Amino acid sequence: MWDVATGRWVGGGPGAITAYPDMYLPEGVAVAFSPDGRTLATGCGPGGANPGGGVGTLKLFDVATRAPIAGPSTSVDAPVSQVAFSPDGKILAVGSEGSDAEADIGGGTFLFDAATLRQLGNPLIGDGPVSSVAFSPDGATLASGAEQGGIQLWSVAVATGGAAGPPIVSGDAVTAMTVSPDGAIAAVGGNAGTVRLIDTATRRLIDGIITIPGGSAIDSLAFGPDGRDLAVGTAGGAVEMVTVATGQLTRIPVSCGTEPEIELYALAFSSDSKTLAIGCASHVQLWSGRRLGPPLPFSPGVNALAFSPGGTTLAIAGGSYASGGIVDLVVSGREVRSIPVPGGPVYSVAFNPDGTTLATGDDDGVARLWDVGSGQLTGSFTSSGAGQDQIAFSPDGRTLASGTQQISGANTAVQLFDLQTSQQVGTPLTIIGSLDAMAFSRDGRTITTGSGTSGPGILQRWDVSYLVDPAQFICALEGGTRHVVGGQDVC
Repeated sequence: MWDVATGRWVGGGPGAITAYPDMYLPEGVAVAFSPDGRTLATGCGPGGANPGGGVGTLKLFDVATRAPIAGPSTSVDAPVSQVAFSPDGKILAVGSEGSDAEADIGGGTFLFDAATLRQLGNPLIGDGPVSSVAFSPDGATLASGAEQGGIQLWSVAVATGGAAGPPIVSGDAVTAMTVSPDGAIAAVGGNAGTVRLIDTATRRLIDGIITIPGGSAIDSLAFGPDGRDLAVGTAGGAVEMVTVATGQLTRIPVSCGTEPEIELYALAFSSDSKTLAIGCASHVQLWSGRRLGPPLPFSPGVNALAFSPGGTTLAIAGGSYASGGIVDLVVSGREVRSIPVPGGPVYSVAFNPDGTTLATGDDDGVARLWDVGSGQLTGSFTSSGAGQDQIAFSPDGRTLASGTQQISGANTAVQLFDLQTSQQVGTPLTIIGSLDAMAFSRDGRTITTGSGTSGPGILQRWDVSYLVDPAQFICALEGGTRHVVGGQDVC
């Protein structure tokens, strides 16, 4: 640091603050003063012998004492290229060059609470590696500049609306994850036959860890419509019913059979919670206190199940790369329609709120809409990635959320589509890791996502209230209140 008036070193000459000792940092250290001048934020790339990948580090220093501030120090899931404080000093923006800037891989902007260095919201992924970040004077807008020359503007209020929480699972590898219909609880299944129930708002474990007898990995999880019951399917082909309030287990005497078709791939409750569909490798079984009829054959393999809102129709989805995707519609244990789906296997399926439309997500990254009555294709939406991991309708049926694996990186994007205009809504929501679970809240104002089968379990919540009432959302960003004058929205 330098004294501007005299041009002299401040605090004892070069190296007065050795932020990252013994690290090779070819890109140097990013620095920024807080608005009050009391805090210095520093960020670096991964350092070490391989500076082209890995994680970056953030540290805060007291300017007066030159000492590190106790506590705040955190890792960033990408090398740090720029840091900047918001005008009020409460938010720290961090620009990242990604894992390989020259190849345009990764890169984005991260927001942190400047006092605690807790991450706010989710990474803002734009036009490649980020080389510069800056807040507007009022702090409402963040600008990020990409190495490729693009500049993007972000609403800070929107960007901090959903918080990317810390890992919620440790020790046992995650093998399955689902979210309750209201988005309030996440169920996480482990490799050693454990199930954890997580409060999505606090990201805390609810009660203790539930252990499923037998020790088999958890293959599938499904909440009942009211969130009171959780069905658990294991790699051993067994099904247990968990009472969410008490953690009590009840074994359902249904099995997927013997090797090599023992694994249980999908579970789904009917809307009245009375019927549970159990998807095995080559068939589906229905259970309602007893086995309902013979197994429903389905080849080549069940990937997803969904009941219509009225509970009268069951959609069974799957397929193969050789023959493409397929969805069978079953009523009262009898197939009434088979829908061939172009592309690869169908991995996700969902009914709209009135049960007239079926959405499918398949391996080619296309979300398709089908008329349930005729089986005819009524619309399609092409995503920017490949492989539809999850698909969901908003409670009012006006928005479709689809999640796809991104071709350029390890993360997943959730894209929102307006079903009336067939247009994409907003920018994609970037999910950390693979997308294994997704649910709208009952009021449609938030989306909860869960990832973890390819790493630690992570929950993220997103504020999508602009879908419910866009005028009010925009008005609130400007600090006003929406009201109607002469039939027109006024802020």
